Amino acid sequence: MINQKRHYQKYLILTLIVAIVSFSLVACQAADADLPMLSLASNLPPRSTYFVYDIADIVNGNPWHEGIALDKLPVFKNKVLRNGAGEPLSGLSVEQMTAKLNYVAKFFGQTVGDITQFPSKLEIETEIAKGDQSDRAKQPYELSIQLEDVNVLVQTTGVNIIQFRNPVALPPDLDFSKDNQSAEEGQKTVDYLMVEYAGLFGFDDYNTVLSGSYNFDGKYMRRYGAYRADADIVQEMLNFAYDRVNFSSNPEGTGLVIIGHHQLDLSEKIGDYPIIDVAQAKQLLFKDKHLVHDELPELNESRIGKVELVYGYSPWDVYHMPYYRFYVQVEEPLADDTWPEGLLAYSVYYVPAIEGRYIENMAETFSE
Repeated sequence: MINQKRHYQKYLILTLIVAIVSFSLVACQAADADLPMLSLASNLPPRSTYFVYDIADIVNGNPWHEGIALDKLPVFKNKVLRNGAGEPLSGLSVEQMTAKLNYVAKFFGQTVGDITQFPSKLEIETEIAKGDQSDRAKQPYELSIQLEDVNVLVQTTGVNIIQFRNPVALPPDLDFSKDNQSAEEGQKTVDYLMVEYAGLFGFDDYNTVLSGSYNFDGKYMRRYGAYRADADIVQEMLNFAYDRVNFSSNPEGTGLVIIGHHQLDLSEKIGDYPIIDVAQAKQLLFKDKHLVHDELPELNESRIGKVELVYGYSPWDVYHMPYYRFYVQVEEPLADDTWPEGLLAYSVYYVPAIEGRYIENMAETFSE
């Protein structure tokens, strides 16, 4: 009798556990079912190719690496949609762009004078007269001003470009050349610039970006930048793509000529979506299911140099969503005596990281 009672108690406990697990699974499925369907951009840009002597030469400051396991990532509405020509159809208003101009002018201790807009008022009036009554046709997508020694341009996309009419010299112990510079020297240069112009960006902390690749002639070209640091890896991935700074020197590498600050609007979150892992993304790549016009070369595992999980892919994306970026070794574009010995070519191919069941045009995009 006692044994029967114990068996009955065990049965009740087991039944309760199964019920709890089943309820949890149903709840999770219901939550996933509430996520809106997404779509991929129909405009596919051509592939990008990097030239390096070793795949380890491709560095860009990406905070993600294959040792970081993520099962979900947020997706955001792209607030800057574009037409087929790449012109913005939405984005920052004239008032918002003007506020950015005022902010930059104040940093340099100056005030905003005459503002130049593109398209011009006459061009806008002409388009409206032709029958274009869209909101975007009624306002410019670029505003610019000329300060003392500085030109400032603000785009409706959220990009600020500051151009110094005369190169700004750096301390003599800093090297701002595009080549012949170590990573340590590059770090010192970025540190100096981020302190000198910290008020332009509002970063409490930053991660350095020292990226680059080689030219056809085997000469290394370094690029300098930084993005907003954060304790949360997902936020850092977003900042890496959408809140970053780039610095450009003059050809001689003796002074600063351009500062670019890319700060895109992520105010409209769609939801947190389940993502596939690297192995699953690689299988899609092997099946030629990638977001690049060009077909892959005959692919095998040895041709894949590295993979990254990144945000940002095409300016025509309807959503800011994550992608796996594969660096695939391809044939050298100049297979002759002019090609530097040992220089390798890696082209970039993108695979959506969001599970395919949430992308409504997944099958259409990758139709055979």
